[in-house]
Amino acid sequence: MYYEDIEYQHPDYENNIARWEFYVRSYMGGQDYRDGRYLTDYLNEDKNSYARRLELTPLDNHCRNVVHVYSSFLCAYRRLVTFSRWRAVLTLRRS
Repeated sequence: MYYEDIEYQHPDYENNIARWEFYVRSYMGGQDYRDGRYLTDYLNEDKNSYARRLELTPLDNHCRNVVHVYSSFLCAYRRLVTFSRWRAVLTLRRS
């Protein structure tokens, strides 16, 4: 095996790495999200003004809350479904 084979990155990986990093930083929130510098620049805004505005902007993490609520519904639904319930559904479909 050659070094080039080990270091090879698929084009899809290279095309999507920025998006995946955004998703991870959005989920982590707080300083991780701030370090990503996703706050939009104002027209004619200098770097110092942008940095100050970025520091003063509250970064509440709503993504993590949404993911946890969504996954809690999925897990709750999975516990409600039992084999006998599925058997009843299959019986109704056969009729």
